[in-house]
Amino acid sequence: MATPVDSAAVEHAKTLAAGPLGEKMAKQPLLFAKAAFFGEPPSKERKTKVNNGTVTLLDLGGGPLAVTCAHVLSQYRAVKKKTGNALFQIGSVVLDPDAQLVGESTDIDLAVLKLTEAQIKEITSSGEIGSCVFKPASWPPSELKADEFVAFGGFPGQWREQIGAAELEFGSFSSGGCKVSSVSAEKFSCQLER
Repeated sequence: MATPVDSAAVEHAKTLAAGPLGEKMAKQPLLFAKAAFFGEPPSKERKTKVNNGTVTLLDLGGGPLAVTCAHVLSQYRAVKKKTGNALFQIGSVVLDPDAQLVGESTDIDLAVLKLTEAQIKEITSSGEIGSCVFKPASWPPSELKADEFVAFGGFPGQWREQIGAAELEFGSFSSGGCKVSSVSAEKFSCQLER
């Protein structure tokens, strides 16, 4: 039997989501995320092709980590092999992701990089986005269930804009509270309500 919906509560929630609370909730996931980008180093002689991905800044008790997708590193390696000179950067920090790789799985499309204290300080020092490192109260988290809520955010490549020879702008997308509609061993799904 379905639970009755309180239409007044739904309308009140929509009003809150459309105001300052909704804006704060939408930005919350991006506090722990930064754009990572890679490609040929910038040049005034030619337009540089740049790719990007998202890293989540995380500390599970052993120091700062940058978590991204394995396909991001795979694409970086392909550019490096093709050009012989590839740049990988998180925020304003240039690094060699292979030298700092902790683990990688193409099966679950996940890669984890160990960051130094100096790197994380520099990464989190510019602006509100990517200004925090997520430190969960316990790890691993409890198993996700349908009807629970998740927060997520990132920097879609199609929203990347090259403003100048050495200047990029990354558009972002995030949700501070999205209800999980289904869960399986490999993925979960959410229904986005506008």
